[in-house]
Amino acid sequence: MTNSKRASSTAVLILSMSVAILIPRLSGAESGWTTSTWQDEMTGEKSAEAKSEVASPTRRMDFPYGDVEAVFGLNCTGDREATWIAFSVSPNLNSAEWEDGYQVIRTRMKWDGNIRNVTFMQPSGSKLLQFWEGLRGGRSVSRMIEKSNPDGKVLVELDWHGQGRVHFEFSLTGATKAIADMREKCGNSNK
Repeated sequence: MTNSKRASSTAVLILSMSVAILIPRLSGAESGWTTSTWQDEMTGEKSAEAKSEVASPTRRMDFPYGDVEAVFGLNCTGDREATWIAFSVSPNLNSAEWEDGYQVIRTRMKWDGNIRNVTFMQPSGSKLLQFWEGLRGGRSVSRMIEKSNPDGKVLVELDWHGQGRVHFEFSLTGATKAIADMREKCGNSNK
């Protein structure tokens, strides 16, 4: 492994671990999306997040995953953004590839009726799946949300160990406003 690839992998892992720490708890809105903010007591840096209401799989999973829930969200610190899905338990997924302490998961999502291939990154043992494109500064996921039907839904497919293909459906109701509010709270008006 080259030094630049190792440094890049380390940066990806550190960023994703800091995002996981910033997610205070798995709780979503009762209806639509919500935003929240917090401040790093050491640096004074402000962060914010926008997240969906809590979703369950479209088909109940068998033991021990029968009560798994998830939240779709984004967070920002300054002009840095990350898009993620947080679960009530660490997802135990098949077909993941290991790279330097994290898993790379390639799967599908359905946005406004269009199926799209996506890649997630999951640090070992984490309850968080982070969109890979967000680790490189991309904002295609947040732009897709903003351009989607405001009352639309996103369907995520995961190959869960012992359960087969499992789908989580997240409502986009209120997402565009919540993302704009989140960015404003981070002092980031760029879209």
